[in-house]
Amino acid sequence: MEQQVTGTLADGRTYRATSYAVEVLAQDGSVEEIVDLSQVTEVRRDGLTVTFKRRKGKPVSLTGATIADAGRLETTVRPAVPAASPKSGSSVGRVFRWGCLGTLALVAVLVVVTIASGGTGDEGSRGSSGAANSAPTAAAVGTKQVGTNKGDVHVPLAAGASGDVQEAKDKIHRVTIVEITDNAISANEFEKPATGNKYWVVKVVVENAGPAEIYLGSWKLRTTADFEYDPTFAVGFGESLSAIQNLTSGAKTQGVVVFEVPADAQPKFLRYDPNVFMKGDLYFDAQ
Repeated sequence: MEQQVTGTLADGRTYRATSYAVEVLAQDGSVEEIVDLSQVTEVRRDGLTVTFKRRKGKPVSLTGATIADAGRLETTVRPAVPAASPKSGSSVGRVFRWGCLGTLALVAVLVVVTIASGGTGDEGSRGSSGAANSAPTAAAVGTKQVGTNKGDVHVPLAAGASGDVQEAKDKIHRVTIVEITDNAISANEFEKPATGNKYWVVKVVVENAGPAEIYLGSWKLRTTADFEYDPTFAVGFGESLSAIQNLTSGAKTQGVVVFEVPADAQPKFLRYDPNVFMKGDLYFDAQ
C-alpha cells in the first residue's frame, strides 16, 4: 500500500501526502484541495512554506504549523517532482549537460519518429498535460483506433450507465455515472472558468468489484474535435473524487470530476483508466 504522510498546516487545516498527490483537508475532514504531483514542475521550500509550481493554474503554497510539518511534506513530494531545468543556455547545451540521459532521450525520439513515418503506432497520446493535446489522435492516419485494445470496455455516456473494467484478474473497477452537467455553475461565486471556456462536470461512483484492493484510476475527456482534457481542480460542484483513494473489496466512493473545456465543446467520450501502465480502459461513449 502507498505510504501516506500527514501533517498540520498553520491555518488549522491538515494535509495528506503520497508520492503522487497531496490532499488538503478542512477541519471537518473534507477534501478542500488536491495537488496532483504529475502536474507539478517545481517544488520550493522557504522556511515553513512549501510551494508547488504547476503546469496549469496558479502555484499552490502550503505553510506548515511547525518546521517538522513542512519538512515531512517536502521530503515526501520532492522525489516525485523532476528537478528544475537550468534557465540559461541553448537547448543543445542542456542536452549535452544531461549526458547519457540526454543521449537516451534523443534515441527514443528518433525511434518514435521512425515508427510514425512507417505508418504504425498504437492508440495515440496518453499524455498527462492539463491542456488539450495539440493534435487529434483518434482520426490520425496510420494510428490504431482508440478504444480497441484488448480489455477495453464501452458503455454509453449517460446518467445511470455503468461498466466494469479489469486492471488485473483480482482487480475490477466498477464505475457508474450518477449525473452529468454541461456548462456547470459553481456554488462558489469566485470559481469561474477562463474566458471562452466552461465547466463540464460528471458525478460518479467507483466500486471495487474484485477481491483485491484497488487505487482509483485516472480520467480523460475527449471532445468531438479530438482534443483531450485532464480534470481540473475547481470548488463549488460538490465533493471531489479523491485522486489518491484506495478501496478494499466491495467498497465504494462517490465524487465529482470537473473538466474545463471550450464553451462550444461537446464530449466524444469520457475515459477511465484504472492503470496507466496496463491496457484495458473504460469508455463512456457519447456517439
